[in-house]
Amino acid sequence: MNVRAGLVLLCALAVVAQIPLRAEAVPSLTVTPASGPPGTPLTLTGSGLPPGAQASIEWWTMEGNRVSGAGYAPVSWELGTVAIDPAGGFTFAFEAPNDLGGATPHNVTVVVGGQVLAEAPFVLERHMTISPVRGPEGTLIEFEMTGGGWTQVDNIVALTYDNAFIGYACSFTNQGQISVWIQAVGAVGTHLLGVYPALYSGPVSWDPTSNPEPYKHPFLNTADMPTIYEPEFFTFEITESSQTGQSRLGGASGLHEILGAGDALVIPQLPPVVTEDSTPQLAVGNGGKGIVGGNLPYGLAGFPPNAEVVFRWDTRDGVATMGGVYNDRFLGWKWTETYATLGGVTTDANGLASGVLTIPEDFGNDHLFEALVGGEVLANATFKVVGRFTATLSGDGREVRLHGTGLGWEKYTAGYNVLYDGKAMGFISGLESRGTADVSVPVVGEDGLHTIEVFGGQNGYPFLNKHETSWPWERVYRFAFTIESEAPPVTSADATVSVWALPPAIGLAALLGFAAAAAVSRRRRAVAPDREAREDAD
Repeated sequence: MNVRAGLVLLCALAVVAQIPLRAEAVPSLTVTPASGPPGTPLTLTGSGLPPGAQASIEWWTMEGNRVSGAGYAPVSWELGTVAIDPAGGFTFAFEAPNDLGGATPHNVTVVVGGQVLAEAPFVLERHMTISPVRGPEGTLIEFEMTGGGWTQVDNIVALTYDNAFIGYACSFTNQGQISVWIQAVGAVGTHLLGVYPALYSGPVSWDPTSNPEPYKHPFLNTADMPTIYEPEFFTFEITESSQTGQSRLGGASGLHEILGAGDALVIPQLPPVVTEDSTPQLAVGNGGKGIVGGNLPYGLAGFPPNAEVVFRWDTRDGVATMGGVYNDRFLGWKWTETYATLGGVTTDANGLASGVLTIPEDFGNDHLFEALVGGEVLANATFKVVGRFTATLSGDGREVRLHGTGLGWEKYTAGYNVLYDGKAMGFISGLESRGTADVSVPVVGEDGLHTIEVFGGQNGYPFLNKHETSWPWERVYRFAFTIESEAPPVTSADATVSVWALPPAIGLAALLGFAAAAAVSRRRRAVAPDREAREDAD
């Protein structure tokens, strides 16, 4: 190649290099809006697709159930066809199908020549109604829901009537649809139908350190379970009744705690007694137990002189976990063990120290309380956090707010059951919040006295005599209030737990009784259903 030819070639390449290359379009798909209940008008917009081609629009869902033995699998429904314009785009209008909902989005896909070229997610929201909304005593109220879920955390709802749990309903088998008839009972006036999230199923184990099993019961504090739903309520007005009185919402006043025999929470006010034998020693006071926010007296002996001592105890972080082929199975709460630092102190010239720490918000039951110097554990002791509940009344008298602290994490100490007027209402736990839980209880009923009780439990059922078992510190919390047609102004005063400060002798007797009680007891086209799904029980 001569020099002139080479120069010509280089100039040509330079010109070509300045011509912009046409970027190849990337197929894309959007659904507007991105969420809504069945029947919502939707617009599907596509771009970057083969010009002039015929496309099939498909909606992906799950079909099957957990109880038939046939299992369940993802399948597609064709929503229609559309011609792609010369620019590679299209718009397609349709309504959200009457289908399964829940937190797991549906995929809407565009298929050309048997290949999925683009997809977009759509979250199908649930929709609920009751009919009629008023009538005489005995009227059958139809509760209807569409867009119900299919995973183990959203395939059922638990229903209450006037705060009494009446049962659960499943949406998976009927492709997201629920129809339930509830008979209106009670006095003339307003009655309340509650719709609560509930866990369908999950791990079951007899290991006392495993998760509680509150399956199919109303989950009152939804912060502790992996759900997108909150409790929802409907009112029904009874117009005629054979019963006397008038039922209403709200109107509560005079909230107070009721202490029965054995209900008092006894925290003996005892100083720590530390052994001085030239070895590092740690002692705790108050009988080695207390409530969140209370005092933890301690004493140190045998420590290095003028040493910086750090106090900590063992705890854990809990997370509600999902798994399985379709990420639809509830695997329980999984734990990461860790420590909580409670404070510190400097020993004196003789290696002694004493003081009082504040008990932090943490799980109930025993904690290994440790004293460290330079990161090394020199001594330890056991300290028990006792669960407690307090109650406050909203300013409008329409709800009682329960606040639990020191709730446990193990199978038999993690669950608490709420009873309203002596009827089981639902389940409380504090597994993702280190033992703290907040729950709202609607006020409903006739004029007169009404009660709320909180019992320990592990599977959604109240454990009535837990104090006579291996957990004698698990007391019952009882509150009462009055509904009045013309209720006086309400103050937001706590109905607080009675904590007795006992003289040492009485405290010692309480400790001996405690020890004696403890000694008495001790988830594209239809594919083969996954085997794991077919093996689901219940």
